[in-house]
Amino acid sequence: MEINTKEELNPIAQDTKNGKLRFINYSAVLFNYGALPQTWEDPADIHPDTGKPGDGDPVDVIDISTARLERGEVAQVKVVGALALIDEGETDWKVLVINVNDKDASQINTPEDIEKYKPGALDAIRDFYANYKTADGKPANYFGFDGAVKDANVWHERVESSVLAAMEPTGESGAGTEASQGSADGSSGINYGTMTGGEDGKNGGKKDIRVDAVARWREQIKDIQDASDYTIESVFSQVTVGTILTPTLKRTAISAMSSRESITDADVVYIWSRGPAFATVRDATLPLDDILSQSNPRWEFLGEAPQYTTMLDDSMSVLKVEAVRKMDGQRVQQKIFRVMPTPPSEAPRRQMIPANPQSPEIPSGLSAPIRVMTYNVLCKSYADVKQYPYTPQYALDWEYRKRIIISEMTQQYKSDIICLQECEKADYEESFLPALTEAGFAGDYQKRPGVKQDGCAVFFNSHKFKLVESHCINFDVLENDPLIKPVKRTYTFRTNNIASLVLLQRLDLSEEKIPESQRFLWVISAHLFWNPSVPTVKLLQAKFLLDETRRIQAAWQKRQLSQSAPNGRFEAPSRPHNNIGVSDISSPLLAQTRYVGPHMPVIFCGDLNSTPDSAVYAIIKNGSVPKADLAARKFPLVDWQQPFRTLKSAYEHSGEPMTNITENFSGCLDYIWFDSANVVATKVLQNPTQAPECNANIQEYGFLPSPTHPSDHIPLVAEFAFIKPQ
Repeated sequence: MEINTKEELNPIAQDTKNGKLRFINYSAVLFNYGALPQTWEDPADIHPDTGKPGDGDPVDVIDISTARLERGEVAQVKVVGALALIDEGETDWKVLVINVNDKDASQINTPEDIEKYKPGALDAIRDFYANYKTADGKPANYFGFDGAVKDANVWHERVESSVLAAMEPTGESGAGTEASQGSADGSSGINYGTMTGGEDGKNGGKKDIRVDAVARWREQIKDIQDASDYTIESVFSQVTVGTILTPTLKRTAISAMSSRESITDADVVYIWSRGPAFATVRDATLPLDDILSQSNPRWEFLGEAPQYTTMLDDSMSVLKVEAVRKMDGQRVQQKIFRVMPTPPSEAPRRQMIPANPQSPEIPSGLSAPIRVMTYNVLCKSYADVKQYPYTPQYALDWEYRKRIIISEMTQQYKSDIICLQECEKADYEESFLPALTEAGFAGDYQKRPGVKQDGCAVFFNSHKFKLVESHCINFDVLENDPLIKPVKRTYTFRTNNIASLVLLQRLDLSEEKIPESQRFLWVISAHLFWNPSVPTVKLLQAKFLLDETRRIQAAWQKRQLSQSAPNGRFEAPSRPHNNIGVSDISSPLLAQTRYVGPHMPVIFCGDLNSTPDSAVYAIIKNGSVPKADLAARKFPLVDWQQPFRTLKSAYEHSGEPMTNITENFSGCLDYIWFDSANVVATKVLQNPTQAPECNANIQEYGFLPSPTHPSDHIPLVAEFAFIKPQ
């Protein structure tokens, strides 16, 4: 229920969206909720502390008083504090007030007093407003000031003027204000009466605030009443088949404020029912209101038990559990579950095929093969319904997606080295590393700089490889490069993109006649800038990455030479140089490193955000940028070459596959490159559009992610062997 600002006299009415009535599906509202009439949070006003515009609605009020107000009731309250809620990119202030007639009103004047006299209330309020939209499949909200409740003075001094709409005096008098000093009971501020003509700062007295209390219970459960300290939950949780559901009574913020007799689990019985089924998987992603309002649901009684394990028959339906008090049969709590399909055990199948279909025979004289995988896993921070509106909501859920991703890494493709992009640090530590450690892998992680939570990771079979060293190559250093900084441009090189570079020592070649230098393998997991409108940024990132890899590689070889007796295996690198006569320069774009030591194998994986017809692809494949592309570049001193002249794509012969399929783009952005001087690609994973099962799934859902493909990128896998000396 809201003040309808579009109708005459602004009546209180049930809010609608897209022509449908809105309900609160997360839980019952635990407090009096209203608004300050004749106020407005201006969408054109960017608040300096939140950086977000107003939401275009009256200022919301949360009354923490114990007594319940009726809808439309006017109450006299005082401001205690304010929370800056950020809801779908808009600032939505929640002003915390207390009724002047509340028994604790004289004691509560600050946010700290709320914690003292009504413990648990602030946490309950934060939880409700952060998560109440998640029940409808939307992302969680968050708060400005890191969730801190600002006191009344901050509200008056920094917020009040930015949210009050100008209004004409009506000629009728109302309560005055105390803008210059607080009253004995702590009330202060401005008159918010709906028809007032008093002048600020002249008349003493308390505020006259009209608070319209929101409807307490959704229509679907209006016949269910709360009992004692407990309130009915209409939480809509998403679970899968095989989930053990164990409900518990949940004390509300209201119960924490009161001293009524409590109820325990021993006082209730839990009744389970199954409700309407979904016709399709997409229907299952509708908000609870839409599902329950499509028809008057008939609930099938399933039984009474303290817990319930979801079964196959429950898939694509809703379950309800009610806590019923034994002594009088009164329902005191309810929770509704959406039972979704279990994630598939693996992604649609693709076969390993010869890397060169024209010459499928694997040549002799090769070492034991290793298998390498690259995968942009689409971190959970980026997987939201706004970005992927075509994807069923449950298929964007991280818990659902990560099960498929882990299966692809540990079981389906049986890789020895796995390069990940868009891997969040928390998911690396809590999900991927434990699962892959159990599968016999070790890993290395590099996080992007700045506020982004994702980064690049490299996992490796610990029975075949040992980590020697690792490096984070940060492309942001290009922003201050002497060749780039003076150039007038409308874009930045500070993109917070990185690459992870690791040196691995092979442990599985002890019996094979392989040169010492080839018992080591350099592996790159890279993620270049996404923006297609600035190809020069990506081109310089690719060049810098390979230049820096060669510099690190040469430095390592030099250390090896200095630590061992000269044996001809390693030759010291020459000093950094460039081809325009500058012998000592701080620009990493000019400082290439040449050396004539033995080749050390390199595998270069990543999401390069570049298509096969791009300059990025050309400089990696050919070692330089085509002359036709140079005319568009603004950095004439840059040596548009890279030091690795024998890099080849693992898919060079079979064709670069389609790796990214979204509503806005379909094509190849991901690659596996290898140094062909001493490595041979023997097999690659099928192009997804050429694998019947995979292609059928893509055609069914249209775009990625989907219920069977957990990312908007499709992984690539290639098998390599080292060339033995003759």
